[in-house]
Amino acid sequence: MDQRQTFSNLAELKAILQHDDFRGFIAHLIIDRDGLTRMSGYITDVEATMDGHNFIKIVNNVSTVICLTEIVAVNGLFRSDYSEC
Repeated sequence: MDQRQTFSNLAELKAILQHDDFRGFIAHLIIDRDGLTRMSGYITDVEATMDGHNFIKIVNNVSTVICLTEIVAVNGLFRSDYSEC
C-alpha cells in the first residue's frame, strides 16, 4: 500500500509553510479550487484575514492568494484526507 507523509490540520500546514525550509525555495502545491490544480512559486507570507481564515501569498509569474483550506499538498506532504488518492 502506498503511504505518504501527511499533515492533519491547518495548524500543522501553517507551521510547515512558516518553517525556515521554505524561505528562498519554490513551493510546489496541489490546490483544490474547482478541481485539483498544480501551482509553484515562492511563498512570501502566511497571514490571517479579518474573518480569521489563514491564507498564503505565493509569487510565480503573478502574485496569487491561496486559502490554506484549498491546499491539498505542499512539496510532497499531503493533507491526511488525500493521503490514499
